[in-house]
Amino acid sequence: MIFSGLRETFLKFRIKIIILFVVLVFLFTGVVASFGTVLYFLLPPADFPVNRIISIKKGETLNEVAEKFEKENIIKSAFWFETLGWVLKTEKDVKAGEYFFENRLSAVHLMKSITGESYKNEFVKITIPEGYSIRDIGFLFEGKGIWQAEELWEVTGLPATKESMEGYLFPDTYYIPAGISPRSFVEVARETFEEKITKALEKEIQDSGHSLNEIITMASLLEKEAARETDRKIIAGILWKRIEEGMPLQVDAVFPYIIEKYSLWLTTEDLKVDSPYNTYLYKGLPAGPIANPGIDAVKAALEPEETPYWYYLSDREGNLYYSVTYEEHLTKKEMYLK
Repeated sequence: MIFSGLRETFLKFRIKIIILFVVLVFLFTGVVASFGTVLYFLLPPADFPVNRIISIKKGETLNEVAEKFEKENIIKSAFWFETLGWVLKTEKDVKAGEYFFENRLSAVHLMKSITGESYKNEFVKITIPEGYSIRDIGFLFEGKGIWQAEELWEVTGLPATKESMEGYLFPDTYYIPAGISPRSFVEVARETFEEKITKALEKEIQDSGHSLNEIITMASLLEKEAARETDRKIIAGILWKRIEEGMPLQVDAVFPYIIEKYSLWLTTEDLKVDSPYNTYLYKGLPAGPIANPGIDAVKAALEPEETPYWYYLSDREGNLYYSVTYEEHLTKKEMYLK
């Protein structure tokens, strides 16, 4: 009886121990799960807008900023971001301004950036004209004292090489931090290209029967060959027609890109320079774009105008003359290029 009573007492004690253990495990896992949930909402979203300007207007409250940040995928949860501000006692320290981040930030680092005194961004205005090449853009930044041209080319690839990003850095006005890295700027310019060209004109490019690279390459030629939309569309019609007929394009605009020499100074020997961009030696489009075209030039490449012309030339003032026959073309060269 004594042993039986002891055994029963031991069993009851063991059951209590097991129940206590289960409760502790449950509580522990609950805490861990809760911690994991909070941590998840404090981590940056996968599509955090890296290399974009984030604006906070004067007078905006933490609640307003949190809701805006959630909509723009800067944070995962407005509730937890605002709660974080209260925990850190920075809910009233939000500072208006322009913020630019080259990497994804957690909610904690983001909160410290928009409420602290250490984060300062001095923005500079950079305008890349339509038709600027990667070479031109490099020297533009060098002239502004931001970086050396070679630092940009290390990211984009060297000018006049097939590996370069020529044609895909969208010409626009950018407001960027003075200390931005070349790689971050290239990402900004490429993202702008995607928004302005690829997404906006995606269906037209698909319907054109040409690849995106072919359209951008043609647009880069048009950007250099003519300034007016009407002329660009006529020239686009001539050049696409020449390609279809297996004729060389013979576009002089490629030579400043190849040998930095303009049309009026070209010699017969210059026309023979061996380069995949030389449209006198090789038929079809050059190896790639020769500049970064604007959206109007891209649209002209997509909307060529059908005409009876096969030839064109430009005089010293930029006036264009079109010809149906080669003989007519030669006559106009004598008339307008003397």
